[in-house]
Amino acid sequence: MNDSFFTRITAWITYSLALYSWSISFNNGLLIWIPYGAILLISFLCIIHGARKVALLLVFPGIRFPLNKLILASSSFFLFIGSMNGLLDILFKLPVQDRSFLLLPIITSACILGGASINLAQMD
Repeated sequence: MNDSFFTRITAWITYSLALYSWSISFNNGLLIWIPYGAILLISFLCIIHGARKVALLLVFPGIRFPLNKLILASSSFFLFIGSMNGLLDILFKLPVQDRSFLLLPIITSACILGGASINLAQMD
């Protein structure tokens, strides 16, 4: 990926928040950690090598439907969901009485994390 420094940093922050969410589901014994771990692996490869190379790895011969694009898009979506889950878990563990001041940072963070997640699946 030939992206800017900010894009790389937001991608790694998004990935680390999703990894935190994965570790919570693993520690709680939820079975969702198994497919979620595979999605995190695909997302990790997209951060390191780029979506175009990962899409070439996900080509299934004999299937006419572009399954690799569907897998990349779904991994991007679930990376966003997991990173928001991790962020909200961290924010709601803060020892404060009134959490209404967290609304604007949550909305801003959702926009930034969503942009980083969408950027991972782009093959341009």
